[in-house]
Amino acid sequence: MMRGRGLAGAGLALSDEQKDKIEKIHANVADTQWNLAGNIFAAAGKLHELLASEAPDRAAVQSAYKALSDLRLQQLEASLDMRAKVDAVLTKEQREWLQTWRQDAPGLQR
Repeated sequence: MMRGRGLAGAGLALSDEQKDKIEKIHANVADTQWNLAGNIFAAAGKLHELLASEAPDRAAVQSAYKALSDLRLQQLEASLDMRAKVDAVLTKEQREWLQTWRQDAPGLQR
């Protein structure tokens, strides 16, 4: 179920078939994102513990930081993959409308 400022609420006039496909895409990526979020939380905790020690081991800190960065990159890649899959469901006009909406959406201004 898409809620809030999701694609269904973005004014895209999605067909029922498009809505179903997009909801399945979101559902499939949700498990991945939740697992990654949990792993990121754990990795950040480990990094914090290492940094909070009296004499942080540089190699251990660097290793923990890299592990955290790798998890965040996986999360970004999952988001980009999801966006590409969703965009593939949309018509050219819907993708153009969505791009304009993304650029004008509150909180996303540069």
